Amino acid sequence: MRLNLIKNLTIVGAGKMGKALISGWISNGLPKEELTIIGRDIKGSSILINDHIVNITTYKEKNIKSNILVLAVKPQIMPAVLKKIIPIIDSNTIIVSIAAGITMKSMRSHIGNENRIIRAMPNTPAAIGKGMTVLFSDKELNDIEKNSVTDLMAAVGEVKWVIKEDIMNLITAISGSGPAYFFYLTECLMNIAKLEGLDEELSRQLSIETFIGSASLVEKYKTMSIKEHRKNVTSPGGTTEAALNILMSQDILQDLMHKAVKSAVQRGNILSGE
Repeated sequence: MRLNLIKNLTIVGAGKMGKALISGWISNGLPKEELTIIGRDIKGSSILINDHIVNITTYKEKNIKSNILVLAVKPQIMPAVLKKIIPIIDSNTIIVSIAAGITMKSMRSHIGNENRIIRAMPNTPAAIGKGMTVLFSDKELNDIEKNSVTDLMAAVGEVKWVIKEDIMNLITAISGSGPAYFFYLTECLMNIAKLEGLDEELSRQLSIETFIGSASLVEKYKTMSIKEHRKNVTSPGGTTEAALNILMSQDILQDLMHKAVKSAVQRGNILSGE
């Protein structure tokens, strides 16, 4: 990772995802003096990240120079943010947006066609360096540009480039929203354990540690299919098979998940104005 070579990096937004990115960058060698953070706070405020005090500035700061500008803001405020960044970018600035549903067409309607823009969809495990980020650009990037953006996002997890923008809302529904699905399944197990008579502490421990252990198994044995992992837990005629017979009956759970993902995609389309 070559974050020590990156110059003049600016990030707009210091919320949960913004802080996760900043933490990953600093931990992986980005010089603090090369980072400018623009936030809603008044100029002169600061945040503590990885035991480093990082100052926050505003759009009104006249000396901001941005080779790469990362937009870590909510989709709902993106149009206003795009207008505000115009004074701090030039035609050579690479813009990386992590706002769900905001298309290239929408962004270019505010800032024009000269800049290289990358849509990025990370997810919340980026906060601990275990994120998954998918990247798309509608303009060709040279090797230095592509490597710089890849390194920035690789600081918080795995990275994958795609060549079609029209799959980004589906990717958001699968990967961006995906952690919430796993959390909800864990929440369901915990609630069921309590309903069946286990106490709060044990219900929580069993559910969470099962979730963590299962994910760790998949990570350690990546060449093994998810189906194989499931079969390894399922003895013929046993208790797991009895439970799965209910969950897998007529693909009820898969169909429900499919509906959920399609609903997320539709919401992304609305945010995209499609």
